[in-house]
Amino acid sequence: MDIEEEHEENEKENSETEVDDTSSRQKKSGLVASEAWKYFTKDVNFKENKKATCNLCGAIYVCSAGSTSNLKKHIKKKHSEKEQHQELITNIFNKEQPWKYDNDVMKNNLYKWIINNQHSFTVVEEPEFIILIQSLCPTAELISADTVKRSIMDLYISNKDQIQELLMEIPGKISFTTDIWTSPSTKAFLAITAHYVDKNWKLQNLLIDFVQIFGQHTGENIKNTFVSALQNLSIHTKVLGITTDNASNNLTFINALSDWMKENDIFFDKNNHFRCFAHLRQLIIKIQHSPQRLEKLSANCRLYNIDDLKPIQDVPTRWNSTYDMIERALKLKEALTFTAASDKDLKDCVITDDNWNQL
Repeated sequence: MDIEEEHEENEKENSETEVDDTSSRQKKSGLVASEAWKYFTKDVNFKENKKATCNLCGAIYVCSAGSTSNLKKHIKKKHSEKEQHQELITNIFNKEQPWKYDNDVMKNNLYKWIINNQHSFTVVEEPEFIILIQSLCPTAELISADTVKRSIMDLYISNKDQIQELLMEIPGKISFTTDIWTSPSTKAFLAITAHYVDKNWKLQNLLIDFVQIFGQHTGENIKNTFVSALQNLSIHTKVLGITTDNASNNLTFINALSDWMKENDIFFDKNNHFRCFAHLRQLIIKIQHSPQRLEKLSANCRLYNIDDLKPIQDVPTRWNSTYDMIERALKLKEALTFTAASDKDLKDCVITDDNWNQL
């Protein structure tokens, strides 16, 4: 049946409906909702064309004068009770569930917000924060700063166990980078990052600890803090190499670590101590991002009678790009050094002779 034939049938059925006293009374009272819309879907332009499509067979009807009796007759005549029942079940499961507040979800998101944005635990007790939460959901269960601290520590322990399991299952060894940071409250922290190749041969890095250092930053103290962090994760036997900055106490740290490894029958080659070349990377970035500095570097290449080459910046997605960066920098050694020394904004990036020798 095409749309025109259905339209004629609709007109006939609508005429019959108009003399139906029961249907007329239901329509006037508005007390009985049409069952037809459980099986039919209104057209997107229903207000203009009054068209509806049967969900069971795709037949299209026109609801003249707002009547749905023709839709009901179609369901009763063309479809079995089994089909109707199945459609009702489908509608129930496909119906979008209304949003419901979940206090556990709110607390978990609150913990993540505090951690990621480094908020104080006491933020949850500030009057303005309480007003904000209550304005979003008056029934929200507010928690204390002590509860936040306890919950975040539990979350840390849970994640720490997962990280420990992950690192212990790595088939190879792990390299580490360390750096000492000072907080706004003048507390010193040792950041330890692990670098490893996973089972899919992908290079990964993971901050495994950010631990406070007490006392002086001696090599022995750094060694004790470093070893304690690795023992906490049971990975102290998997050390391959360590990269630090150029501070003299890091040399003492590596020597102390090497002695500790020997005492505990753990193999560690202290020659796998690598000095950080962050100054080189910063120098190359600043030169590459300035056309004027690139011109000066080119002129200095001619001055020192070396190949006029552009520096290479390493990228995380290419493993050998760091090697390429260092190799090119060594070829441009004299020109890079002179360019940095003659620019007041690059003096913090000057590479010393010791650093060049390490490279």
